[in-house]
Amino acid sequence: MKHGIIHCYTRVSWYCQKNEIKYENPNDLVLIGLWKKQFVFRLFAPENVEYIVIPDNTVLTDCFLCDSETDEVKYIK
Repeated sequence: MKHGIIHCYTRVSWYCQKNEIKYENPNDLVLIGLWKKQFVFRLFAPENVEYIVIPDNTVLTDCFLCDSETDEVKYIK
């Protein structure tokens, strides 16, 4: 993986600002796991939960993906 958690967190945070997705507390954006070499973040997920490796065949919803190789961020509804 080319980029780490902090780098990808920052990219997702910028994505939220650019797309006017608002949250008040930085802790509201939570890493929930890794999926196909992408960091998976969710707003308002429980804090201090150990993140997991999500199986490749899992259908993701309501989360942000940050590709650890390309820095691309996308939102999955």
